[in-house]
Amino acid sequence: MASARELLPLFPLNTVLFPHSRMQLHIFEQKYRQMISFCLANSMPFGIVLIRSGDEVGDTAEPYLVGTKVRILDTFHYEDGRYDLTVEGVERFRIREINTEAPYLRGTIESVEDIEEQDELLLAQLTEEARSLGEMLVREHVDNKEFAIKILFPEDPGQLSFALANMLDFPPLRKQFLLELVEASIRLETLIEVLNDLVRNISTPMKRLTSQDLRDWVTPN
Repeated sequence: MASARELLPLFPLNTVLFPHSRMQLHIFEQKYRQMISFCLANSMPFGIVLIRSGDEVGDTAEPYLVGTKVRILDTFHYEDGRYDLTVEGVERFRIREINTEAPYLRGTIESVEDIEEQDELLLAQLTEEARSLGEMLVREHVDNKEFAIKILFPEDPGQLSFALANMLDFPPLRKQFLLELVEASIRLETLIEVLNDLVRNISTPMKRLTSQDLRDWVTPN
């Protein structure tokens, strides 16, 4: 059964945001100020999409067709009209039709969900292995001698795969590939391969983990 479709404002960027992850945005271009004002006034989400061609600033960019719907968590409105936002990914969507009638890009979209896995035992094994490797990597790169840490990765396989993918410093196209996959098991297998390499070379992490990376799932214990 096809999912319901809706018309969603779109914000093209040169980066990918995964569901359940957060991002800070600075909105300065007039058309996107208008978009954010509309979303805030109507308590409406918008979509973040990776740019396929074009630029973040200026003429309308062509986006990849799978993106992430986000909700606005925090906002600061400058006197000159600019916005600082904190947004959180809610769910993936696929663009079925581009709409250019407004000053900013919009798309008729439908939600994208993972398909049901046939081998639940394999999925559970992949989830446990990915979580273990992720926890090991985080512990090695959180250098705090004053307290132990408790790592709170999601239990759900899909959410775990998105949390790990967001943490690692993949190129945008590789993140887009992971975002578009509809099998959590394949995302986890891909991530496990990368995590194994990182753990084996623990002195050279893929990127420096920051408090922003760790905020949602690492707490003092």
